[in-house]
Amino acid sequence: TMNNDLKEYRDHVKTLAQCVTEHVAEGQDESDALHEICDGSEYVIYIGKALKCLSYCDGDNHEAWRDAYEQLPKDNPFEVAAYFALQADVAAELERAK
Repeated sequence: TMNNDLKEYRDHVKTLAQCVTEHVAEGQDESDALHEICDGSEYVIYIGKALKCLSYCDGDNHEAWRDAYEQLPKDNPFEVAAYFALQADVAAELERAK
């Protein structure tokens, strides 16, 4: 159901934020860790999950890609949009945890 999917997404965001924190503790740059961890997420790689990410992300994060692109690329547009949305959600989670 949608509530379970939303909870799964929110839990995933928290898990990714914890992973970023661990990588930073090991000496990796936070923005590099954030990129690598989000780029490999199932919510970016798989179209079905990417669409869920765009549905469940916080606020206007579904448009976070606009900071990098004037328009979405023709190849993998949903995955690109999901990457930026997920990255924004994980970054917000990192800020809440500080």
